[in-house]
Amino acid sequence: METIQQQIGAMQEEIKRLREELEVVKKGNFETITCQEWNVLDAKGKLRIAAFTDPNGNASVTWLDKDGKLRISAYTTPDGDGTVLWIDKDGEARIAASTFADGTVDLPTKDRTPPMEP
Repeated sequence: METIQQQIGAMQEEIKRLREELEVVKKGNFETITCQEWNVLDAKGKLRIAAFTDPNGNASVTWLDKDGKLRISAYTTPDGDGTVLWIDKDGEARIAASTFADGTVDLPTKDRTPPMEP
């Protein structure tokens, strides 16, 4: 059975260890962060970047403008497809670049003012 002095000594060691870990957290010195969702907020507390996975196995990263409108979205699927969408200020997808598991690619664009043919 431990004496009170031994218990106090063990608690002091644990407090010391926890303080050291807290300093690492404060400095942001991480080797690995494991989570299901990651959000970056601007100085006003608005969501600007989000990274997440869903139960279907998709993984996504999205970027929003200062007004909270989706502007860029990149995602992968469990089947091996990967897509990046660039969205204009009106919410219209203008560029969609994709690579598919079968090796094909797709790069359609929607230009509001397409070049004139000669």
